[in-house]
Amino acid sequence: MSLRTLFAALLLCAPSIGFGQVSLKQDAQYHEGLNVRSEVTVDTNQTLTVGEMDVETSASTFMVTLESVDGKTDAGDWSMRGKFETLQSNISLPGGLEFQFDSGNPDAAQAAPALQPIADLMTTIASAKWTTVMGKDGKVKEIRFDGDPLTAVPEAFRSQISPETWKKSANQMLDRLPSEPVNKGDSWTRTESSDFGGGQSMTFEKKYTYLGPTEEDGKQYEKIGVECVGVTYKMEANGASPLKVTGSELEVAESSGEVLYSPEIRTIVALKEKVRITGTLDLEVNGQALPGELDLTIGTTMKSQRADESAN
Repeated sequence: MSLRTLFAALLLCAPSIGFGQVSLKQDAQYHEGLNVRSEVTVDTNQTLTVGEMDVETSASTFMVTLESVDGKTDAGDWSMRGKFETLQSNISLPGGLEFQFDSGNPDAAQAAPALQPIADLMTTIASAKWTTVMGKDGKVKEIRFDGDPLTAVPEAFRSQISPETWKKSANQMLDRLPSEPVNKGDSWTRTESSDFGGGQSMTFEKKYTYLGPTEEDGKQYEKIGVECVGVTYKMEANGASPLKVTGSELEVAESSGEVLYSPEIRTIVALKEKVRITGTLDLEVNGQALPGELDLTIGTTMKSQRADESAN
């Protein structure tokens, strides 16, 4: 074969070779007996200005979950058992009220009796156990609780911890990854939503960019940058809160984040995100319209690994 013929053949083959491309496809590798421990921290700081009054709240939640792969179902899906190992929450409310919950001491009395229903809710969540069914397409097919813990949860909060909400949240995480190979610098967008309970939700427009390979703690990962580029807020008209939001104009003031993808086990193993949202709200209390302003910062971190690794 002449050099010219060889060069022409290489040019023809170049598109299929995909030189420099990397697959970030979600294709987690399961096997019976696999145990995965995940740690998640969510921090929020909010200032809601109603008229000329600032109402400040902050919250920090830390949770550790353990999921164990039972095996395959008759349909060929993977079945996993899940539970909380740790659930902790600290909330600062207007008027100097402080709420603290630790699943290691769930019966601790609250300083303010009015906060006891929240502690009861957290106790219900902390003791929950569930089964997750992963379909052949790598997406969550079903989540179901043992028993029916939602019967003990106030109606206003049920949407936050319902199996369908958990399923949607899990699949949003899986959908962050592109199905086709990418080059360094390639970007893609996703629409993601969060349910805050009480008929409230936020929808985020996010831009993901593949940044290239990286090494942490002696392991190889693919790093993906995350930027929130848009946000909208929605409150159902029949929401439980006496303070209604009838309209909003919000924008992303600051945003940063990164995701780590493991090419070894072909799934996301860590993420770190922070977004600050500001803007105006049209509020209504007992039929009276009030102007409002929102300054909200949400920070999220997640780390997931095999339980035998996290024990070391």
